[in-house]
Amino acid sequence: MTIGKTVLGLVATILAVLSLNIAFADEAAAYGRKWVYLGEVSAKHTTDHDTIYIRGKNDVFRKLKFTVRDAPVNFDRIVVTFDNGTVQNLAVRQVVEKGGETRVIDLKGNKRGLRRVDFWYDTRGRFQGTADVRLYARR
Repeated sequence: MTIGKTVLGLVATILAVLSLNIAFADEAAAYGRKWVYLGEVSAKHTTDHDTIYIRGKNDVFRKLKFTVRDAPVNFDRIVVTFDNGTVQNLAVRQVVEKGGETRVIDLKGNKRGLRRVDFWYDTRGRFQGTADVRLYARR
């Protein structure tokens, strides 16, 4: 085998490894940008508070949002409880129409595991029946 073929083979191997690293880095970055479904509840006009419990090992997130289907919901406040017991209170005060979503909610501090998300809402005079409220999070 000549030195030229050896160098060419080495360069080809290095380029292949570099392209794999770039592909995995792109995939990992995209994973952090995807919204992950955490759970849902049916918000009733007879209730003003609901809780979504988060289960699983991959529950470390930095951002939250709610989506609303079937009827509008007037969000008042959200209380996020983390795995370490700390709590973050968030005043949302946002009406989300049927088919809409809340603004993106940034969680303070370092990435921490989520235990539960409680939210209070007002539906008086807004609709009859229920609205499906879904919680999503992003790393």
